Amino acid sequence: MTQSSCERVDLRSVAEVERFHGHITTLPVGSLMVSRVATGHTPRRTARTPAAIARADEYHFHICLLLDGTAMIAQDDRIAVAQAGDIVLLNDGRPYTAEAGRDTEILHLRVPQTLLRAIFPGADAATAIPVDGQAGTAALVRPLLDHIMSAADSTPPAAQQHLTAAAIELVAASLAQRTSLTTDAPMSAAHLARARDHIERHLGNPDLTPEIIARAVYISERHLHALFRDSGTSVTRYLMGRRLDRAHSDLADPRQAHIPIADIASQVGFKCPKHFTKTFKAKFGVSPREHRTATAAAA
Repeated sequence: MTQSSCERVDLRSVAEVERFHGHITTLPVGSLMVSRVATGHTPRRTARTPAAIARADEYHFHICLLLDGTAMIAQDDRIAVAQAGDIVLLNDGRPYTAEAGRDTEILHLRVPQTLLRAIFPGADAATAIPVDGQAGTAALVRPLLDHIMSAADSTPPAAQQHLTAAAIELVAASLAQRTSLTTDAPMSAAHLARARDHIERHLGNPDLTPEIIARAVYISERHLHALFRDSGTSVTRYLMGRRLDRAHSDLADPRQAHIPIADIASQVGFKCPKHFTKTFKAKFGVSPREHRTATAAAA
């Protein structure tokens, strides 16, 4: 994740001053980019011009979630006046103007056009239309993006991609509902990504059950079991596999060499050390102690 006090963007400033002070944090996630932009005390007005568009190598859609402040965005003869909590879609392949007031903060997701159009064919007709990000499926977008940004250092790249894909599908579904257009993406992928993320963040809870997971992601337990079955596994097998994989990694970590094996088992959700040893050996072919000793010797 990178941070800067002022980032040069491919937009022409049309404000009264040529410079503004703000803060930008960016996180690349595969072909996507997640950013948090704060304008500071300087209002900003920018324009995406035909000249800038002609210089670009590729084009993106931009999903903008206002965290604080206000913004006015104009594209395709539409004007969106967005308040804190609203989500607005932009297409940088066509001209637009955007005005952000002082002390405005935006959570921003840049998506390749081909990707969003595959999920939401009507995306081009949904730009500059504000969606209430605090209602319906859109209310789940901010927690996902917040988690991606805040846990960037501890979240594996594959998990980051699952989370951003879920956020994109949620935005597509919300825009489709708002504009009466259709989306080709099933919501099942978003639900499954959120369930996996919840499991990942609560592996240490020995009482984590399908019922708790389903309730956390706002779906029925029956639906949760169907999602994992369609992905080729079950909720309990996936949960057990992730616990064993995490323990396998922790036991090989020299920074955790001082932690007793029973405690390693406990911190990934195993209540019984004997059960942990048995299931670990069944999956990896060696006991936890043998695995730790072998990796320490190799290091």
